[in-house]
Amino acid sequence: MLAAMTGWKTSVFIGVTAALTMLSAARAAQIDCSGLFGRDTSHAALVKAFGADNVVYKKIDAPQGSTGMATILFERDRERRLTIEWRDELNLARPIYIGIDGPSKWLTPFGIRSGTPIGEVEKQNGKPFRLNGFGWDLGGAARFGKLHRDKKKQ
Repeated sequence: MLAAMTGWKTSVFIGVTAALTMLSAARAAQIDCSGLFGRDTSHAALVKAFGADNVVYKKIDAPQGSTGMATILFERDRERRLTIEWRDELNLARPIYIGIDGPSKWLTPFGIRSGTPIGEVEKQNGKPFRLNGFGWDLGGAARFGKLHRDKKKQ
């Protein structure tokens, strides 16, 4: 098909393809508590946005030696992988947990990402926060309470 296009048509086709690729990459780089990652999202919405090849629902290892089911976004791409567990397990909707495991390109609207120094996270949070102890399967996890909501009010 591309061979049949000539002149400006080829340029427009390539330009639109490049723009869509950049839009998809930008969308995959930021995670926010709204839109695709908001409280009303679903597995189906993620499939629609990122494609069926990039979204799987499968058994995962869970804390304390148990297992569970979760949607994995970009399963084969370690830097873009997200694990999403659902409050509504029947309809795979309403996330209860969105996790990043390891080095990641995901970024919050406030610039926090995996590897951000603790001092910077505390600054963004506006106060100290707690980390779970290390050496167990929930080690290093942090809870920030209302970081996102509070920062939006400012």
